[in-house]
Amino acid sequence: MAFALKPGIHCCLRDNTPIFLDLTANRYFQLGSEAGQAFLGLVQGVSLHEEQIADLDRLEAIGLLIKVPGAAKSGAALVTHHALPTREVAGMSGMTTLALLPLVLPMLLVMRLRLRLFPKFVLQQAGKRRSHRAGARLLVSVASLVAAFDLAGLILSRADRCLERSLVMRDLLELSGHRADLVLGVATRPFGAHCWVQQGDLLIGDSIERVSFFQPIAVL
Repeated sequence: MAFALKPGIHCCLRDNTPIFLDLTANRYFQLGSEAGQAFLGLVQGVSLHEEQIADLDRLEAIGLLIKVPGAAKSGAALVTHHALPTREVAGMSGMTTLALLPLVLPMLLVMRLRLRLFPKFVLQQAGKRRSHRAGARLLVSVASLVAAFDLAGLILSRADRCLERSLVMRDLLELSGHRADLVLGVATRPFGAHCWVQQGDLLIGDSIERVSFFQPIAVL
């Protein structure tokens, strides 16, 4: 038997400390020192003593871990491994940007309301990728979308709105035929969370300087 994380649970290592994200409950958390060391040992593939195995059994009992059939797999698969972006897109203003604004602004406002009323549901749905029909695609460039979001940020405050912006950005990118990932990241000392949109090593609608402070914990 091997261990896996319960569906909806994501984990990353920050300063060699496991940090967890429960999308179903919309919360970040850490384990106690002994359970954290047992989980870290599982990830690192070291031999565990009886007390640590008992700690893992307790993590299974509380629903953090589940046992899956088959031979033990690499514990490294329990944590998120995602490279930070090395390039970013600069917005390119023009008539397309102005034309997109009446679309971007209402979508941001609707997403803001949804996140306020149903945050857990929105996060759960974020992991379910939608396939858009070719006939429904917008014929716009990534640079034009970035410029439209920059302009929208002058009208609607973008402070502490990274999830709202990223969800809408990803939706519009996919409507435009550009598949991209929503990346959630965490920082410690002090704790902080951030999210952004990434396509390969390309960062869309954010700055590399900002996201470099965060460790990716989930890629949706």
